Amino acid sequence: MRRTLNILLLCTLPSVVCAFDVYDSRAGGLGRGVLLSRPTAVNLVNTATDGLSRGAGMFEAGYYRRYELADLDYLFLAGAWRYRQMTMAMAASQFGKTDFYAEQLLKGAVAVHYRRLSLGMMLSAMQVQIGNGYGNFRAATVGFAGGLSAMKFTAALSSDNLTRPRLIDGGVPYEATHTLLVEYHGVEAFSFTGRVRVENQRKPQFGLGQSIRLSGRSVFFWGVGTGPVEYGGGIEIDIPFGAVTYAATIHPVLGFSHTVTLVWKCRHDRKGGDDF
Repeated sequence: MRRTLNILLLCTLPSVVCAFDVYDSRAGGLGRGVLLSRPTAVNLVNTATDGLSRGAGMFEAGYYRRYELADLDYLFLAGAWRYRQMTMAMAASQFGKTDFYAEQLLKGAVAVHYRRLSLGMMLSAMQVQIGNGYGNFRAATVGFAGGLSAMKFTAALSSDNLTRPRLIDGGVPYEATHTLLVEYHGVEAFSFTGRVRVENQRKPQFGLGQSIRLSGRSVFFWGVGTGPVEYGGGIEIDIPFGAVTYAATIHPVLGFSHTVTLVWKCRHDRKGGDDF
């Protein structure tokens, strides 16, 4: 009975399934926004931004439990590295359980930076597994992204699922998505983020968030997002080799969701400059 209810939940809440997006460790707690000036490896897979220093690399592993339901568990791994004016990132994730319903995603991205402009391309491949002998289904797609920094603002625009892929011939396609992300850098201690996502046949999604540096080693963030409406917050704590991030969101009816992420960061040379 419990699994039947979970199947109904999957059918009625399409946002539960990340489809061709990789879920970000801060996303729920930040109103699904992105700190473009301090991106995670997952952020660099999903969009294009000049936030990673030249010579820097990072790797992250995360666990996301949606509405405290084990059948909706989500695991992800991601890595990113910047060489001169090029950033490369890759991520793998699994949503659900293979004996019930599971989505497995592999996604890679490459971005080129010139002065304050970034241009990138994303390639994604997904496999859906349905238990009880229903079989496996596969789809792939492509996306493009661009980013721009000016004064205290950073913005990024990404368009994904541009080929409108289908899991089966004649099936319902995954519609193209267009996401605008913005960040305002206030004084050194805080930033504001905004997000607008547009998809055919769905209402636009909006999100607002704020990041506040509590000390030299800890950052608190909070936010609110729509589609569905959720409120969230979280904390990121620096450790000798990287950082630990915890974020929580609450849905007024369905309850809490939790994300825990461990990030490893390698040493870097310096911030990207104007030279190509």
